[in-house]
Amino acid sequence: MKHYGVSALSVAIKHNPMRNWQDVGQGYFFSLGVQDPATGKAVDGNTVFRAGILSQPVFGYLVLRLANAQRIDIDLPLQEYLDRPLTDYPEYADLKGDSRWKRLTARLILAHRSGLINSRQSAPDKRLLFVSSPGKEFGYSEEGFRLLQFVLEKMSRASFVWEPRFEGHIAVPAGVDIAADKGLGADAAGSLMTTPSDFLAFTHLVLCQGGLLNSMVTASYFQPEVQIRSARIVEAPAQGEVQSNPKGLAWCQGWARYGDWMHPTYFLGQRENGLEVYAAYYASYHTLICIMGISSGSRPFTARILEELLGDTSPPLTWLGFDDPSPRRKR
Repeated sequence: MKHYGVSALSVAIKHNPMRNWQDVGQGYFFSLGVQDPATGKAVDGNTVFRAGILSQPVFGYLVLRLANAQRIDIDLPLQEYLDRPLTDYPEYADLKGDSRWKRLTARLILAHRSGLINSRQSAPDKRLLFVSSPGKEFGYSEEGFRLLQFVLEKMSRASFVWEPRFEGHIAVPAGVDIAADKGLGADAAGSLMTTPSDFLAFTHLVLCQGGLLNSMVTASYFQPEVQIRSARIVEAPAQGEVQSNPKGLAWCQGWARYGDWMHPTYFLGQRENGLEVYAAYYASYHTLICIMGISSGSRPFTARILEELLGDTSPPLTWLGFDDPSPRRKR
């Protein structure tokens, strides 16, 4: 922790050597450090972290639960669920004059194939726009997830927001004021707050036990929707094209996936503003892992933890943005 500048770390692992996921398997959890440097309170099993990108598999699962209950058709244009054109809403007026919004579906958005810019804040004029045609290719877009959330909230109330029960149990980087989080609205692309153990329970339910979904919907959650050929997850499609995809990297309905069809690994992670989160299901190991931590250092620590605990060096962590300047740790 000293070497990587880690102030808070929480890791949960579940392993099932019997390959029977109806059994709980063997679980292991540990936490280190302090959740808040200001108070010195130690990290424990109740400490919640900003899960960031790990919000997306949860949101994808919730959408498929709606599909399972026949509340939504993930292949039907989202416009069908609105009482007026999408561009009549102030939040999406920027798309007037570009009829491609009429082709957007939940499936395309969950697979990051909406064609929308990742964040309107990165556009020169701060306006929402398409950077490619819907369905054409993989293009990471948090705006797409927010649009799908917007449509669902018009159907029924739902949210990923701060809750009073988190008070006094939130891990934060030094110097960060968490008060601002309390007033933020739900963000399906990244506002989830949780513990590694709870997120591991979620991944166990949906990736190992079928998640209470019917077979057709379950297949949608597991099967790759699009092959990924970008060098980085957040690169625009035109900028991120590479010649090959040696790990078989693909995107499903909320998860990234690599490996062959018999031994896939479902994974996702993010390193941003001092927070580092990673979760994965290794089918070949019959192992689930979730790592959440806070670091003031310039080097990511996830690769080291995976090597030490699982002996694993395979995740394409550089694609996730876990850049490590050390050649030995380069992924």
